[in-house]
Amino acid sequence: MKFPSEQEQGFILQYIVLPLLLTVLERDKKIILNTPLKIKAPYLSLFDFTIKTVEQSVHHNRKTLRLHGIKVYSQKRTEKGIEVRYLYHGYQHLFQPSWDTLRMRVSEMMERIWSNLP
Repeated sequence: MKFPSEQEQGFILQYIVLPLLLTVLERDKKIILNTPLKIKAPYLSLFDFTIKTVEQSVHHNRKTLRLHGIKVYSQKRTEKGIEVRYLYHGYQHLFQPSWDTLRMRVSEMMERIWSNLP
């Protein structure tokens, strides 16, 4: 049985985390839209830029998975986390990061994107 490398496991984790990050950003953007801030435009621009960046990362991540022979065929939310079933060079694997891990990764990714702003 062939197992994915540590780098490839990172790609699979990104496959899970990036859509979660998009969900968080969309939700937070709606919250900002509904708050009584006097100047909303800079915040909305920041969120729009971040959402666009994450969407590009999702596209790049899917391409990378394909290049490495990884095909995710099932993704299910559970009480413990998100259960992902995937094929790696014809072998079936299961990956289930916990909600705590996913929360931490979403937060780290958001900080990384915002710390690299021009």
